[in-house]
Amino acid sequence: MLHSNGHVERQVQEWAAALEATQSQLAKREHDLRALQIQYRELQGQLAAERRRAEMLAALSDRFGAR
Repeated sequence: MLHSNGHVERQVQEWAAALEATQSQLAKREHDLRALQIQYRELQGQLAAERRRAEMLAALSDRFGAR
């Protein structure tokens, strides 16, 4: 089935618009992912600090017989 040039041109424009929207969504998702990765690393650091604190408190408790 042959299509007129106008129909083909409209289809190409629709695909180009859809591609542009998809690329925009992808860029936003990549930005969101980077932000979440930063937040995750920060939370890992906080968790590690809390673990060290808990270990230190446990060691002090053992040393001074508070348990």
